[in-house]
Amino acid sequence: MVCRPLFFMPMRQFILCIFVLEGLILPQAAGAEDTQFPQHPASSRIAVVERSDDDLVLVQLRLGRVILSESMTGYVDKNHLMLPLGQLAEALEFPIKVSAPEGQAEGWFLDITNSFTLDVARREVVIAGNRTNFPAGLVELHKDDIYVDTALLGQWWPVEFNFSFATQAVTVSGRNGTLLPMQREAAREQARALLGRHNQQDAVGPLPRIDTPYRLYTVPFADVTYTAGRDEQSNIGPHNGLNILANGDLFYMHSSAYFAADSAQKITDLRWTLARRDPDGKLFPGDEWMGKTRLGEAMNEYQVKDLEFGDISTQQLPLTAFNQQARGVLISTMPYDRATQYNRTTLQGDVQPGWEVELYRNDELLSFQR
Repeated sequence: MVCRPLFFMPMRQFILCIFVLEGLILPQAAGAEDTQFPQHPASSRIAVVERSDDDLVLVQLRLGRVILSESMTGYVDKNHLMLPLGQLAEALEFPIKVSAPEGQAEGWFLDITNSFTLDVARREVVIAGNRTNFPAGLVELHKDDIYVDTALLGQWWPVEFNFSFATQAVTVSGRNGTLLPMQREAAREQARALLGRHNQQDAVGPLPRIDTPYRLYTVPFADVTYTAGRDEQSNIGPHNGLNILANGDLFYMHSSAYFAADSAQKITDLRWTLARRDPDGKLFPGDEWMGKTRLGEAMNEYQVKDLEFGDISTQQLPLTAFNQQARGVLISTMPYDRATQYNRTTLQGDVQPGWEVELYRNDELLSFQR
């Protein structure tokens, strides 16, 4: 289960939230077994089906012109085609985990709000909180996987399955214009492919700068990622993980905090940085009290563009120093538009695990990085 809410909260509530999550959620790893598959074998509750080889078919799974699976095992019974749920979810890039020994499946499809839970013994499926039962014979428990009738899958998922017996191929497509994960990725790749095709003559001049003065305190923007599960291959039992990334203004500087914890290793990473930056080298304007001090006037005179306290990242210098992270103070006069390498400018910062970074100018995609 992955929960990734984005919300705003006052700093006092945000600090309390860290202690509540660390004190209440993380120590519950020993009781996390309640969310896992039961340890009773499904064979004691429902018989494992063994089909005849006469019903066996090897089908090709297609999404448009893309072949998702060259040979997927299936079974044909009259007008019904049954496909393995685990292999099918993997081919469609649906994060659904199937436990054949337990006769259960759990995960989600298309969006994390579309939760999916299947119990073969109870003949029950729960989709986005809605619990329904399915007729007997449309879902079969096999030794290797759970086989489900494609017509029934079409009722559970916004996906259509068209089977051609002559070509032994199953064509899948999203219903009512729904884009499957692979189609969404293809659309993104197509937009990225157009990056180098823009006419340089159409480039506009410098955009007007918007003045955003630092404040004593602003409501931080926080991104919280909570994970729970178990890793049987690595012999890691039930565990919980928490990642928090928060940004806002504090003491007339930009405050950035990152917190990562795991129920097995407790706090794995904790970073906090206060920074003040100005591309023109005027960190402290004359109307601020710091701008009237000797220290502020000296920094403005030497055109200091970056002042940081806490966990800082040192800048890379060609043939001299490499980029590294440490605690301390950073004072830099290096221009922002100066390339760290030949024909390259590095943008550095914290992001959550599994994210993609995209660079836009207005609504125009300029670049991306996984």
